[in-house]
Amino acid sequence: MKRIWILIAVVALFGCGLFLHAMKASAERGDEKAGGFGGFMHSEHRGMFGDLKPTKDQEEKLMRIKMDQEGKMLPLKLEVEKKRIELAELIIKPNPDRAAINGKLQEILSLEGQKQASMIDVYFQMSGVLNPDQKQAFSRMIVRKLMSHGFEGGISGGGGDRESGRDGCHH
Repeated sequence: MKRIWILIAVVALFGCGLFLHAMKASAERGDEKAGGFGGFMHSEHRGMFGDLKPTKDQEEKLMRIKMDQEGKMLPLKLEVEKKRIELAELIIKPNPDRAAINGKLQEILSLEGQKQASMIDVYFQMSGVLNPDQKQAFSRMIVRKLMSHGFEGGISGGGGDRESGRDGCHH
């Protein structure tokens, strides 16, 4: 179990290091369009919100909301992954305890529900930044995403959960 935690910590630190390196490289290129995050965030941001044609002020507010949300979601995502590891450990036991497995599944479902509710909060925060035409387009985008993948990749991201390699579909 201790090795699993060490592995999780190493992977998390590696991911943070890559992220910070990309931000620094982008800032060194002098691209300031993403509110201080350079082209790294700006190009991703355009793909997420380009159809909405946000103003510079709206872009900054939307990115602040998105970055704040990502910061809040990270501990929750890590807790979900921890519970999945615990579930795997329960399943591979020589005599798996069905009640314990079901209990762990309920814990995971509860955490996933918290993630989904948080994404709805973000939807309303982001909608508050947009004008009526943008809100309508944003709502259609969210409904398409919800119907095809849920909110696995975030409210404004593509489909799927990039960190875990899942395709966003609930199996």
